Amino acid sequence: MSPEMLEKKNGIVRCLVQMVIPQFFYLAGITVSFYNCEKKGFPRFLWEKTMSLLIPFLVLLPVILIPRLYFA
Repeated sequence: MSPEMLEKKNGIVRCLVQMVIPQFFYLAGITVSFYNCEKKGFPRFLWEKTMSLLIPFLVLLPVILIPRLYFA
């Protein structure tokens, strides 16, 4: 692979990482702010919080991982 293509590939991967990771944490933070823990209880809050973080992670992992493996 030529150095120019390698530099472009690395730039694309860095750009994706810099955009997706902050969006993931932003969306996770939004879900916390709309949850009423006092009414539903902490175990339910913990379960729903785990699912709200795990499901987007598992959905976005292949979206990010497949292009990264393809360009690598």
